[in-house]
Amino acid sequence: MKPSGYHYPFGMMMLGRTWDSGSSYRYGFNGQELENKVYNYGQSYSAEFWQYDTRLGRRWNLDPIYKDFLSNYSVLSNNPIVRIDPIGANDDGYTIDVEGNIEWASNEGGDEYDVLYTKEDYENGVRTYDYKGTGNTGIRINDNLFINKLRLGNQTTQILNQGRKNEETEPVTYATIESSNAYFVYTFLADATAQRNNSHGWEWSYIRLKDGTKAIGTAKSSSHGVAWEQIKGFEDKSMHQIRSHSHPGMSFLDDFNPSDNDIRVSEDIRLYNPNATFILYMPLRTMDNYNQSILRTLHDPINYDPGKETLY
Repeated sequence: MKPSGYHYPFGMMMLGRTWDSGSSYRYGFNGQELENKVYNYGQSYSAEFWQYDTRLGRRWNLDPIYKDFLSNYSVLSNNPIVRIDPIGANDDGYTIDVEGNIEWASNEGGDEYDVLYTKEDYENGVRTYDYKGTGNTGIRINDNLFINKLRLGNQTTQILNQGRKNEETEPVTYATIESSNAYFVYTFLADATAQRNNSHGWEWSYIRLKDGTKAIGTAKSSSHGVAWEQIKGFEDKSMHQIRSHSHPGMSFLDDFNPSDNDIRVSEDIRLYNPNATFILYMPLRTMDNYNQSILRTLHDPINYDPGKETLY
């Protein structure tokens, strides 16, 4: 028999109106995990990104997502009746700037989905969004945990020049995503952080496994993607079904073609899965940018839109 009882708005149990069989059931108000070692039964809850005091309706740790009109100690956006926050990450609309910084912007989407806008467009009044995020629109993300997992969750390291004397490690941030438009979320991130002004841009990576698992990640570098085969849960190369990465630049012809290392990686993965698909995504590959990049080469200019994707 599970516990039962009445709660105050943020989950504190009402005195004299709570019953517990003495079971070890761990969960209480809104499915949050009970932390009974602090104070008394049901007066503290914990989740992946927070622990909060049900008596005060306040976090014990600062919310890393700054909001202009909410305290960083607030819980459930101060609305525990409407909001349900399973990991303590809050909601909803976010912006990303050219440097890859993601900030909370609005309550758009509520508990059902999140929206990601480019910061430049959002500050210019753009509030529209769709499933592809093309043009001057934001993108709807039906996995409302993805953005916060990407910002606050899975961080690891990967080895550069693996097997060579000059091996180096670099940080990688990634997150699985359950939204059906995951590939478009990836291209939106790549478009938003492509090279412009004084920014060299970020390279993003996307993977889909045979079992349907999808993930997006970045090494926050203009020249390195995510080596998925080094990431826990993605080590089995035979499971790699679709892999894509972006080239954020536009200055050289190499920005618009797979590198030698890209080809080597694809050949290695195809030893384990001959049917694996590899896609290079180039946010800035337009006819004008391509023709500009070949000025010092022997290549002929083009007079058509080359598109942003190349299979290799």
